[in-house]
Amino acid sequence: MTHARATLPLLFIAFIVAACSTHRVQLYDGPALPNQQVAVLSGSTHRKIWVVYNRTTRITVISVDGHSVDPSADEWAVLPGPHAVTTAYWVNHLFLGPGSSFASITRPVQVRLVEFTGQPGHRYRVDGRAVDIPGAPSQYPAWVEDIETGDIVGGSKDPETAPLTRRE
Repeated sequence: MTHARATLPLLFIAFIVAACSTHRVQLYDGPALPNQQVAVLSGSTHRKIWVVYNRTTRITVISVDGHSVDPSADEWAVLPGPHAVTTAYWVNHLFLGPGSSFASITRPVQVRLVEFTGQPGHRYRVDGRAVDIPGAPSQYPAWVEDIETGDIVGGSKDPETAPLTRRE
C-alpha cells in the first residue's frame, strides 16, 4: 500500500510534465539540427477571462512554404532563410447563461500569408489581432515577431497593409 501511495504522486507529476511539454515538428529533410542552426516558429494564444465570459483567440500556423503542418504541434523548426507562413485567426467566445449553461460563438476563420526570413538560433511567434472597422468585416493583420527582440520580421500590424488571403 505504501508503494502505491508513493507511485501515484510520481505518475501525476509525470502526466503534468508530459501535458505541458512542447511538441516540435521538423519541417526540413535530414537529421535534426541543434537549435542554434534552425529557426523555430510557433503560433500564439490570447485569453480574456471574466466571471461569466471567456474569450480565446488563437493564431495558428496552417502551412509553411506551401506544405501543410501538423496541427497538433506547438512549434515548427525550419532551416534559416525565407519562408511563407499561412496563418489562421479565430476567436471563441464562451458565455455563462441562465441556469449555468454555456453558449459558444466562434468567429469565422480569416487566413493570411506572412513572409519572413528566419535566422539561425532565433525563435519566432506568429501573431495577429482583429481590427473592427465600422461598416466593414473585421480585418486580421498578421505578423511574425522575433520572440527575443520583439522585432516584427514579417507581415504587419496595420490592417491596411495586411491583405486578406481568403475567408472561410
